[in-house]
Amino acid sequence: MSQTNDQLIEQYLAGQMSSAEEEAFLQRVQTEPELGEQLKLEKNMRAALDDADWAFTENSDHDEVKAYAEAFASDNAQALKESINKASEAYHAKEQKTERPKARRLWIYSVAAAAVLIISFMIIKPKPMEPGLLYSEYLQKTELPDLTTRSADDNAAELLRAQALFNNQEYKNAVTAFQKLLVQMPSRSELYINMAVAQIELDQFDEAIGTLDQLIGSNLLDAQKGYWYQSLVYLKAGEPERCEALLETIIDNRYYNHLLAAQLLKKL
Repeated sequence: MSQTNDQLIEQYLAGQMSSAEEEAFLQRVQTEPELGEQLKLEKNMRAALDDADWAFTENSDHDEVKAYAEAFASDNAQALKESINKASEAYHAKEQKTERPKARRLWIYSVAAAAVLIISFMIIKPKPMEPGLLYSEYLQKTELPDLTTRSADDNAAELLRAQALFNNQEYKNAVTAFQKLLVQMPSRSELYINMAVAQIELDQFDEAIGTLDQLIGSNLLDAQKGYWYQSLVYLKAGEPERCEALLETIIDNRYYNHLLAAQLLKKL
């Protein structure tokens, strides 16, 4: 009984041909384009299921390629590859008994395609950034007030001390210093803002909201800035819904940092 092209390809790739049979087969591959394409396709699909070929990017320095390499090397990807290989081996053993190589090959192609889709989804799907990381990122993008720029004030020494405590991340002492200054200088919006940020850093979220409520409820020119800083409070506190509501208010009214608010809203 003559063998089909599928059977010949199976034998060739499995190393089951004699030297003479292999030579005759490769001569046919050179002269029969259709057989050559079948062999190429089978090789490619087998390579997709081969552990060595899954790590094809490991020596690349390109950032995007590194990301793919890391994804392919992840525990989830490794487990997926192992499952595919085991299923392929089991199916291959079964189909060899019934001599249905075309059915087997179609099944392998389908599984390999599914694997590519799953792993691509793992790589491409954006993961939401942790609220704490977003808070740090957008606090850095915010220009905080500097209380040392108006040294002619009567309370210049106290302002310098409070700012130094804040800059040195001595937030507890900074809050105390800001509270004392606000009693004497209630019209300085910078004091409300810096005190609120210090309270956020101390995880005193209710206190920070209260401080910013005072700013928002005042007649000061910078009163609207309170909404932006309150959104940062809710962000660090892990309350994204409240943060989103404030960001929408900022965007709709074009308040302070409304462009940053639009960026942040997209990331939540």
